[in-house]
Amino acid sequence: DSVEMNCEAVKNGTFTQANTAQGGPIINWNVTGNAAAFFNVIYFNGDNTTPNGVMYQDIVTKIGFPLSIKYDVFATTASSNVGLRVDIIDVSTNTVLASKVSTNLSATVNELINFVPTGTSTRIRITDISTVTTSIDIAIDNISILYCDTDNDGIPNSLDLDSDNDGCFDA
Repeated sequence: DSVEMNCEAVKNGTFTQANTAQGGPIINWNVTGNAAAFFNVIYFNGDNTTPNGVMYQDIVTKIGFPLSIKYDVFATTASSNVGLRVDIIDVSTNTVLASKVSTNLSATVNELINFVPTGTSTRIRITDISTVTTSIDIAIDNISILYCDTDNDGIPNSLDLDSDNDGCFDA
């Protein structure tokens, strides 16, 4: 038996549910400061605003099951003064499990952070750490964590012999 489903843990990580007009809402994300959706990408500090944007989303995770978050980040101007930090945080303890800083970008960079959840709720927090602003400083898109446990038995589909719990072994 074979089960096909969307196993994306991040909601609206490609920002297609965001308003395509500048300043549109970023659905499924909590946002403070200067971060806005524009043509399905999140831009920080448009129009030379103060670099103070922070956005986050909490996802359900399995304790001890290794995960990886992937995302694309790019800057409008290559500068060591423009940067973005992505933190992976255990929500119950507020402990940073993993973190990555992206600065001095001259092209789109595909980033990857590996982490092991220590709780059942994990926060993805994205912070603009730019020290100056140059129109639109930095952008992020294609945020993704693939995780599947179709039958919610605590065994990820990739390791589960019967991932939908129907009594038939998976193909």
